[in-house]
Amino acid sequence: MKKQIAVIFAALSLFLLLLTGCGSSAEAETVDAKQQKSMDIQVPITNLDDIINEVYKGVDIKDYVEITDENMKEILKINPDSLESYAIKRASGKYGLADVYILKPKADKEQEVRKALESILKARQDEFEHYDVYNALAIAQNGKVYDREGYQILLMIDDQQQVERSVNKYLKQLK
Repeated sequence: MKKQIAVIFAALSLFLLLLTGCGSSAEAETVDAKQQKSMDIQVPITNLDDIINEVYKGVDIKDYVEITDENMKEILKINPDSLESYAIKRASGKYGLADVYILKPKADKEQEVRKALESILKARQDEFEHYDVYNALAIAQNGKVYDREGYQILLMIDDQQQVERSVNKYLKQLK
């Protein structure tokens, strides 16, 4: 009798396990739908740092190098006096690559700033040629320097096309 009860209990447990497993898939779809809706919500953007913060939601890089007026020239070879404004998030490279540079050059400094961004892109490609961690080399090789709304942008980040669309959309909000 005890064996029959144990068998029935085991069968019931297995049935409940299967039923729970099926339910979690539908639940995951609901969570994904909620996340997509939250991404579609219009976020108020008031400055370049807001753009950077929005772009980096969900990006999991452990170590960043803070770029300030004081260290910009040393690290990036860009004189901060040649910029009206900027926002930069630069990964250290130890745990992968996720860099976004949004720079607004002064009127007579556009070429100088663009050349500096192209040099940064090339330097990051060279850096990860011999130290490819977390697909950083491919991300760097797909990096892009471009102009939008008076800003010069350098992107080296996973899902770059989506990030570019977001940056462009948010820059329009700043106008």
